[in-house]
Amino acid sequence: MLRTVNDQPTLWDSILPAELLVLPGELARVDGLLDDPVFFAPFAPFFDARIGRPSIPMETYLRLMFLKFRYRLGYESLCREVGDSISWQRFCRIPLGTRVPHPTTLMKITSRCG
Repeated sequence: MLRTVNDQPTLWDSILPAELLVLPGELARVDGLLDDPVFFAPFAPFFDARIGRPSIPMETYLRLMFLKFRYRLGYESLCREVGDSISWQRFCRIPLGTRVPHPTTLMKITSRCG
């Protein structure tokens, strides 16, 4: 099942200091670019919108793949680094207090969608 965005607000968003909610310069620029829904269109044919287990949101997947290629990380190290960094979790739109997607989940989506 295709989910494009994760629109569930969390308690952490209201209690974190404002300094932690601001993305670093490069990530803020890329964040603005990746907000365009045109990036989700190529993934729609690979997922059924009605049936199946919901996948990770495509915005999260695209942002994780940006970090992977930008910093030349493997899937395992990417998930470990994102789990350790609040700013990377905010960039990937992963709510604090939830798990980072498992590396095999990212590998399966990559092999499915190319």
